Amino acid sequence: MKKLVLALHILVALLFSFSTLYASNTFYLLNGTSIELKVVQQDGSKGNFITLPSVDGTQYQVSEKSLINSSDFEGLELQPEFTILFLKKEFWHKLRSVTSQHLNKELAIVIDGKILSVAKVIEPLTRSIYLAGIKKENIEDTLKRLKSSERPEYLDSHDTYQIFLENWIKENPNDYPVIKELVYSYMMDFRTGATIQPRLTTACDKALPWLEKLNAVYPNDITNYTNLYGCFFAQKKFKQAVDISLESIPKYNESDKWLPYMSIGIVYIAEGSYSKAIQILEKSKAILLQAELLPKNIDPQFARLIYQNQLSQIPLEESLTIEDIEAILKNQSLEKLNSLIEKAEKGKAEQAN
Repeated sequence: MKKLVLALHILVALLFSFSTLYASNTFYLLNGTSIELKVVQQDGSKGNFITLPSVDGTQYQVSEKSLINSSDFEGLELQPEFTILFLKKEFWHKLRSVTSQHLNKELAIVIDGKILSVAKVIEPLTRSIYLAGIKKENIEDTLKRLKSSERPEYLDSHDTYQIFLENWIKENPNDYPVIKELVYSYMMDFRTGATIQPRLTTACDKALPWLEKLNAVYPNDITNYTNLYGCFFAQKKFKQAVDISLESIPKYNESDKWLPYMSIGIVYIAEGSYSKAIQILEKSKAILLQAELLPKNIDPQFARLIYQNQLSQIPLEESLTIEDIEAILKNQSLEKLNSLIEKAEKGKAEQAN
């Protein structure tokens, strides 16, 4: 069963959009340095605006009033190709609100009266602001005024961020991008709880209502189907796991349709329906082999390893190798394989008695 659960999580992870926590290269406290987030004036903009220079000398009209002030920021962190401005956790709600209100508008980061970066808000922000292309050499003078420090632990706390998302959703129940983040957070618990059933079940209990809501709003999002399948499987709701996999098949590219069939095969193995599992796994493999001629999003060799891992779950004579099993299947000898399954199961039953 451990191999089976591991295979499930490998399978689920294939379509997850997992992000990694950045290692802290250098974290700095502001140490009195002024950092503000302001609105860049556009046609039809209302309010009071002032002219500020950018670090390259370009003049911008920006709002006199700041959306985010220095006191809201925790500090900044340098990465090789960009800089991250982190907000204090009590101001995550504020950043989410102001960036939600300024979607598709340009905002400026102002440091000590000079504009460091201008960018259009594509999606709401929460904990941090990423400044693409802003490297150490771009802010040398500013760094001299900052104070090097350890990165606060709460910035990397999965639980702290999850609580923030849950509270935000209570106030904004139709903020679907945040619902997606919350589901991702729960599925992180699901993944890391692979061998801890209570944690895994709790993660799925929390995620399922939101997954079903997301699936209704984003009916073509494969990640939702994959997550639903993972939770149904973990909760041993095997029929629902099969149904959601079948429903997802038309959503996949041709080269990836082996994946939902493989998922169904895993369910059949878990149920002990080995003959059905073999048939569906063979269909998955046939699609996979054909997909090698198409644009592919997954390494076929890796996918074959998953396929072989599933075959290894089926009770057969211990002397048979995966290659032996595949040779039998290649010769279309499904009956022979079924007889070997029956023989192995009969032997196990006799040993149990």
